[in-house]
Amino acid sequence: MEKPLVLIVAKYVEGPFGGGTQFAKALRREFIKSGRYAVRGQPPDILLFNANPSSELWSMFRTVYRLKKKKRNTICVMRIDGPVISHRPLDKPVDKMFYTFAKSVMDGVVFQSKWSRKENIKNGIDPNFLYKIISNSPDPSIFNASQKQPLSPGRKIRLIGTSWSSNWRKGFKSFQWIDEHLDFSRYDMTFVGNSPVKFNNIKLKPPMDSRGVANELRKHDIFIFPSEKEACSNALLEALHCGLPVVALNSGSSRDIIGKGGECFDSPQQIPGLLEKITNHYSHYQSGIEVQSMREIAQQYYLFMEKIWLSQKRNQYKSKRPGFYDFLKILVRFGHWRLESIKREVKSHLTTEK
Repeated sequence: MEKPLVLIVAKYVEGPFGGGTQFAKALRREFIKSGRYAVRGQPPDILLFNANPSSELWSMFRTVYRLKKKKRNTICVMRIDGPVISHRPLDKPVDKMFYTFAKSVMDGVVFQSKWSRKENIKNGIDPNFLYKIISNSPDPSIFNASQKQPLSPGRKIRLIGTSWSSNWRKGFKSFQWIDEHLDFSRYDMTFVGNSPVKFNNIKLKPPMDSRGVANELRKHDIFIFPSEKEACSNALLEALHCGLPVVALNSGSSRDIIGKGGECFDSPQQIPGLLEKITNHYSHYQSGIEVQSMREIAQQYYLFMEKIWLSQKRNQYKSKRPGFYDFLKILVRFGHWRLESIKREVKSHLTTEK
């Protein structure tokens, strides 16, 4: 039997951007390398949707609607994030919009961690979906430890944090505490990305593309990750793949991802002690890093989607086909989300004018 071809439906942006976009690009490259990607006008058998707030959901829905009308056996699977409300409490309509989209159209859902599935169910996603929990992985040709600079006792310990988003929930209160209280006669720290905080001691560098971030990571010794309620952070995985032990906030999926490759804190005051512990046993923590390659991740995605596709081929499963009322529900959710976004933008503009 022929192998099904996959098409990833995502918003692709060149240069520095969020983790979901970077992951989609890396996964697409892996599928192309293995000959499993629909290229040059080939009709896809499986559509994989990367659901995040920057996705063009309306275009996504039209893509599904048209494809399923032309080709009844197209399987649709969604890689779901968050929930978004974990980082953006006012954006609950975004989660509800994706849940409605999934219920109307999707044949399966990929969650990035056990924590993410539990939180999405709590937030309202249908718990009866065919699902698979699959972690993330960065591009191995970029994020690797091949040229990692070793820890040297003759210099300061080099710390680094990264974030494309400037949302305070990305851990900026902890970064602020570090900037004000850490012993900078013993440590140097760099932050790469967008920050709402003006640092006095931490060196702030602007957002970089993936290669720039990877090069910065390999120059440093320990990664600081104080972000809250992360489903499966690409920034965290990028640091681990570059060989950096991690000090992270004990929140979301971070503890599970770090494993023996770092330590977790509950309050910023614990950070200096954990840095000391990792520095004194650096090789132990570095050897404890366990990460999956993008090739392994892509294989897990493919096997899950292929299983659904084969079930349909054998008439054991009938793929969902969205109808008029599904189209209408998506329209209502989309309209609600846009209306709420516009109201917030107007309110913010009026507040700024005052």
